[in-house]
Amino acid sequence: MPLTDYAQTLERLQKALATAWLSEPTFINDPVGSHAFKIDPDYYLLEFSGFLNDLARASGILSPAVLETLLHTGMLVSRVPDHAHVLEVGIIRPGHGAERLIAGFAEAGFIDRALRLYAEAPVPSLSDVRLDPADRPRVEAFFGVKPPPASLAYGVTV
Repeated sequence: MPLTDYAQTLERLQKALATAWLSEPTFINDPVGSHAFKIDPDYYLLEFSGFLNDLARASGILSPAVLETLLHTGMLVSRVPDHAHVLEVGIIRPGHGAERLIAGFAEAGFIDRALRLYAEAPVPSLSDVRLDPADRPRVEAFFGVKPPPASLAYGVTV
């Protein structure tokens, strides 16, 4: 059984992400049409199943292999010791209010590097989508020893 070359697969995922973003700029940071939102300089909040399916479709790699690659390369935050990689959180979308979703968190370097290298685009600015501040203790617990999203990742509930 051959060993998986995660570096090669990661590069393929990044190229596909850049191509998808070039053809549809709302692929990232659009409050309504995206599944990935840059919530602070270090992390993207992922509407998990949508992002995973979009990236799988764009790259031609099956979703389980996309997930395995992101986990093994550390591009996707996972909780220690059980390796859980999703968390139900509340988000606040400007103009659309609050909602709950099954989310994941990607290292910003994964997406930012893809756009810089393969789309020759600047690093995306922060999204207007924010985490519900009521979920901050759960998010911080999920991150464990890893630095959690900064305060600016959380919105104000009204």
